[in-house]
Amino acid sequence: MYFFPGSLHNDGAGHFSDITRSASVSNPLWGASAAFFDYDRDGWLDIVLVNYLDYDPSRPCTNGSGQRDYCGPAVFGRTATKLFHNHGRGPTVRSGLKT
Repeated sequence: MYFFPGSLHNDGAGHFSDITRSASVSNPLWGASAAFFDYDRDGWLDIVLVNYLDYDPSRPCTNGSGQRDYCGPAVFGRTATKLFHNHGRGPTVRSGLKT
């Protein structure tokens, strides 16, 4: 099972709230890695999210005997790395970055 990645805000009192939509950092793909860095050196941290593949849980896979089996990664399409570029007013998404 997998889940959609999200963004949580720590209020400093031990509580977290989901700010994925309000921060415009939704990513419905299978994210494999993420990093924060200042992409354009403007003082605002940006997020780069590396996606694994375009997973479809409804896709049936079978082995050579026709029995249900696990799908290998080659069965699914590729996805793009996403850059969430923070301008200080909320991020904009740039996808299709060269890796």
